[in-house]
Amino acid sequence: MSYFINEIKDNTYNHYKYHYLDHLTTVIDIRDNYWSFAIDLYSINDFKLPINSLAGDLQLPYQRMENIAFNLASDQTGAQEAVKYNKKYCHIYSGCFNVDISQNDFFKQDLNNTKIDLTLSLFIDPEAAKAAGTDISQDNLDNLINETNEQRWDFVAYYTNTHLIDNSCEIDNITGFNLPIGKQCIPTINPILVSLPSLENLKVSFNDLITISSIVPFQIMSGKIKFYYWLELSSECKTIETVLEIDRQLSNSKTVSLNNYTVFDYGKNEVVFDPIGVKGFNIPKYSQGYYELELQVQQDNTINKFIIKNKFSFQQNIIKPYIAITHRVIESLEGFKEVNF
Repeated sequence: MSYFINEIKDNTYNHYKYHYLDHLTTVIDIRDNYWSFAIDLYSINDFKLPINSLAGDLQLPYQRMENIAFNLASDQTGAQEAVKYNKKYCHIYSGCFNVDISQNDFFKQDLNNTKIDLTLSLFIDPEAAKAAGTDISQDNLDNLINETNEQRWDFVAYYTNTHLIDNSCEIDNITGFNLPIGKQCIPTINPILVSLPSLENLKVSFNDLITISSIVPFQIMSGKIKFYYWLELSSECKTIETVLEIDRQLSNSKTVSLNNYTVFDYGKNEVVFDPIGVKGFNIPKYSQGYYELELQVQQDNTINKFIIKNKFSFQQNIIKPYIAITHRVIESLEGFKEVNF
């Protein structure tokens, strides 16, 4: 097989003689523990090198993916139309790879519209290039290596893995990114409609916590809830929390409910979970508070966190139930009859 490295003739666009990166495009799919990249490089060159000779390193926040191989794509359709200068020298090189983020503490944080800086740096792998043997001169290879080492592409993505919700709304659930041109990724989104119940001035318990719906099916993987409440005029905040029983069935619409029973402990002056209580959450006193609901929602194989806050108040004042026992004195047996067992 014949390999070669030739100069880019009549390049007046920049100073490079052997290779420069015009731009790149990418599609990023976000998964639970990794990001999947499919990158196309629009490379200006006149060379033919052994497989895996063109490579790159991708820098992410606190993580680096090294030795990514880029090879000449089988489909070169649109290569020349995608660049403005030196069209006849444009070639598409493709690389697909996964970045394991499971141990990256940055991505373990709750992120909301956070800027993610990414940088791809290119290089020629000298070990792979050795397969060319004597087909290419060392001077041309050295020049190509030096110019390729200068090629890099910085791009950004604004990433959300945690949605903070305090009212009924529609949110854009991010499941990936697309970079068709330029340096700012376009998020791949699925709109999700969130509906919260109105829970003001209640006189009965409430059970339903949130309703979620979307055109794209989703699963609720887990959920937990914590109630914060203040009784009457007290400044003391009381809390109660539990893990929810979740139906994980794939659906386009789902209502999440407490489905626990609560009772008010008048001795401790607090709400407790008890199977003999009422279904849902109830405070039989003038009170106010809010609940914080945390859900893990999976959609298009991407898991994002939903943190929901919703206020409530109760307008009732029920005294502690009791049984009264009255001692009665029987002064006459008139009207009674004797029964023998």
